[in-house]
Amino acid sequence: MKFQAGYFRSRDGQDMFFRLWQPDRPAEGAILLVHGLGEHGGRYEEFARRACQDGYAVYAMDNRGHGRSAGKRGHVDCFDRFLDDLETFWLRFGPAGPGPTVLVGQSLGALIALHFLARLPASFAGAVFCSGAFSLPENIPRLKLLLGKILRRVAPAVTMRHGLPIDSLSPESSVVHDYLSDPLVHDRISVQLFFEMSEAMTSARAVAERQRVPALFVQGSQDSLVPMAGARQVYEAWGGKPKDFVVLEGEGHDLFHGSALDKLAEILLPWMEKVGQSNRATVGNMHG
Repeated sequence: MKFQAGYFRSRDGQDMFFRLWQPDRPAEGAILLVHGLGEHGGRYEEFARRACQDGYAVYAMDNRGHGRSAGKRGHVDCFDRFLDDLETFWLRFGPAGPGPTVLVGQSLGALIALHFLARLPASFAGAVFCSGAFSLPENIPRLKLLLGKILRRVAPAVTMRHGLPIDSLSPESSVVHDYLSDPLVHDRISVQLFFEMSEAMTSARAVAERQRVPALFVQGSQDSLVPMAGARQVYEAWGGKPKDFVVLEGEGHDLFHGSALDKLAEILLPWMEKVGQSNRATVGNMHG
């Protein structure tokens, strides 16, 4: 496996960090991976290693306000900033080869990936949404939402702890410990980011209806960080075929570490191969 990392300049002049893992042999396809709230692309190295063994190159950048990328921790002034940064990264560093490319997002990354796919629909042969953050938890106090709306008007960049139940990341304490001890992980979210995410969630079903590529939705049965109902709604609205919804029994929110990664890899990598074969057949028929 070959590894590359570095910085690129965003459209508004910020330094964004990226990582690229490539197999030692010519890549058969590529994965653009989008990480979740509070984390960074470096947490996906083990997944990237497995993907490389199967012949896939893996591309990942640290979202704005996350990891080694610029920006106030847990804040963006507009959800489209995520999409702009990702587009700049992908157009500059993305693969030029003929192999199929699959878009993979985890949690907030799944929400970003959904909207990014709508921006560049011809760039991807399929999409995978893991622990998709497609709806807000139902137990947010109304008073807290009201205070948030007031703060958005007067101090939108103010950040606070997101307060999510981190123990729900995984039933394995070692996975939770590694997450909490990672110096690049943070627990901040700004008022503006919260409402930008909320608005992106509201439009998720309409965006899903317009998509035409195959999609795979994967959720952990014990995930209490995001409502499974949100992912179900996006799955049901999805306009592409085939589409699959898989629940990993006994797993939490983090599907890329511990036993969850073993289960995910058994599903995801064969699914990508199937999508790749279908994509190659379609391209072949177009040229036939």
